[in-house]
Amino acid sequence: MYKNDEDDLLVLKPGVNKFIDKVKEAVFNGRMVLLEELTEEIDPGLSSIIAKELKKEGGVWVINIGGVDVDYNE
Repeated sequence: MYKNDEDDLLVLKPGVNKFIDKVKEAVFNGRMVLLEELTEEIDPGLSSIIAKELKKEGGVWVINIGGVDVDYNE
């Protein structure tokens, strides 16, 4: 994993420690994420991101990642 400060890009590989937590943090903070070395099987926790399954709760957009609702920052 590395962070490119210039364009706020987070690059992750599926085997990284706390992978889903890092994706959640990036979504919450509105950061771009590049997933490298994906196989045909993608972590099920990412399915809502791939499908962009957003829902509005109390005037805030949220997305479920790994069973947890996370505020979605465009």
